Amino acid sequence: MVIVVHTYICNSKDLKLKKMKKLLLSLSALSMLFFVACGDEKKDEEKDGKEGENKEAPKEEDKEEAVSGTFTIDTDASYIQWESWETGKRDGHGHNGKVKLSGEVVVTDGEVTGGNATVDIASIYDADINEKTGLGDLVGHLVHGPDMFAVDSLGAPTVTLNSYDGTNINATLTIRGNSNEISFPASAVATNDGVIISSDKFNIDLTKYGIPFFTQRAPEEIPEDAKMGNMNPEGEFLVVVHAKK
Repeated sequence: MVIVVHTYICNSKDLKLKKMKKLLLSLSALSMLFFVACGDEKKDEEKDGKEGENKEAPKEEDKEEAVSGTFTIDTDASYIQWESWETGKRDGHGHNGKVKLSGEVVVTDGEVTGGNATVDIASIYDADINEKTGLGDLVGHLVHGPDMFAVDSLGAPTVTLNSYDGTNINATLTIRGNSNEISFPASAVATNDGVIISSDKFNIDLTKYGIPFFTQRAPEEIPEDAKMGNMNPEGEFLVVVHAKK
């Protein structure tokens, strides 16, 4: 009996030792897995960090720079739309049409900052007059008439763009050698493809420019087409400019 009991006790101890070894092995295996996982995670983090460091920041030359430079006005696509009418009779006797512009627009860091334009009076188009009904006479009077623009002796009207504040264009208008500051609402957008300026309608008082037709005409100097009434010296205008490098 003693031997049997002893054997049983020994076997019992061996069994406990085996279980302890298995438990220790399991814990060791779990520890190894934990450290391996942590090591891999750390390597991944270090790898991601290095990849982040290796990613090059955008080069200055790759960034799109704000456009700057001088743009030439496209004469065929740029114009002043104009309208004049009898004093007190907006829907009565009057004229309306377009006249071409030439010149240039200056852009600095993507903003329209200056420019100049010449108004080509000889290119004037009148929607209610054609060659048969006297367009030639009207153009001749406007261009050469001493009581109108007198381009031959006084030069064509010009516009100098002084500034643009994002809402209004501030400019200097010169007619017959007389200059006045004007301001009108407009949008002005400059890109590498070109410049587009488009204004709302605005008025200009032509009596400020010493145009005899509006200021000091004798009755015999009044053209036939104006004898129905006095033409309003405050005409209405709209400007459209397309310019390219």
